[in-house]
Amino acid sequence: MGFDNVLGYIAGGLEGWQANGLPIDIVNRITAQTFKINALQLIKW
Repeated sequence: MGFDNVLGYIAGGLEGWQANGLPIDIVNRITAQTFKINALQLIKW
């Protein structure tokens, strides 16, 4: 995996971004099996 057509960068990196009070978020990884279990609990079959 890589990045194509990068148009810029964050001065100071992520630490600089956070230091300026800008928002960050996290994307959690889960397995397909965990996704299935979670989805079935939401649907409540």
